[in-house]
Amino acid sequence: MWAAFLTELAQPDVTHVMVRAHDGYQACVPLEELMHTDVLLADHMNGKPLTPAHGAPLRLIAPQLYGYKSIKHLRRLELLPAPVASPVGRIVSHPRGRVNPEERSAVGASHFWRWVYRMQVGGHLRGARALSEQNRRIVRP
Repeated sequence: MWAAFLTELAQPDVTHVMVRAHDGYQACVPLEELMHTDVLLADHMNGKPLTPAHGAPLRLIAPQLYGYKSIKHLRRLELLPAPVASPVGRIVSHPRGRVNPEERSAVGASHFWRWVYRMQVGGHLRGARALSEQNRRIVRP
């Protein structure tokens, strides 16, 4: 149903969609990525309305894309004839952002970023382990 709705709205020259959130966050997503059958606009989760922590009032869910393309607190969709750069943090986001080929950033090759992120995993695991051990020592009434 989502694909039919989007197809009906899109003019022939539309190739991208700018997805904007209430907090000012935005991501430009290729229209073809939003046409996948598992892409959703969600307003409920597990039969209950979305909470603000999960992206209320509306959230874009595109499982094949990195999380920075699945916008929480959706405010607006803009249909565009060409991609528009949408910076995320300090690094410019990849124009597509697909998970499978590891399209994390428009800067540098995917294999470079794979090593950068893998180097960080050990530190994150040590930090999580330390927090877990601290929680075990807490005496709860």
